[in-house]
Amino acid sequence: MRILGIDSGFEKTGYALLDFGKDGTCKDIFSGVIYTAKQKSLSERILHFASQMQNILRSMEPDKIFCEQVFFLNNKKTAIQVAQFQGVLIFLSEKNSIPLSFIPPAKVKKTITGNGRSDKKAVEKMLYLELPLAKRRREDDETDAVAVAYAGFILSKSKL
Repeated sequence: MRILGIDSGFEKTGYALLDFGKDGTCKDIFSGVIYTAKQKSLSERILHFASQMQNILRSMEPDKIFCEQVFFLNNKKTAIQVAQFQGVLIFLSEKNSIPLSFIPPAKVKKTITGNGRSDKKAVEKMLYLELPLAKRRREDDETDAVAVAYAGFILSKSKL
């Protein structure tokens, strides 16, 4: 099973594909960040994001997509823009017939660490213990996407 995790953002969106074997072990991990240029208009940024995400969906061929649900942001304008990017993701998941689910941040943390109020370091530590993550520097958005994908896999397994 191939799970794509998304950590939505306006300036940058983290993504991570976790490839699981039939025995439930993670065989491989691909991750990265989609950046949008600050000097571009909103429509140009959305178009760039949509194009990059479509390329990711085509090349990685995920079976499921999990995205971190955004409840609120300090800046209302940013919250609306993130919601617009998530709308593009919803559209692309439907267009490519890939199931998409949203997971609240506290549920991601609780699923991975057992504590819904864990900090990023605790989540990252558990990811290194549970997954074959190469010891390389990842941006926070990228690590968050790995966490979302892994939590999505665990939650999917528990529903079977």
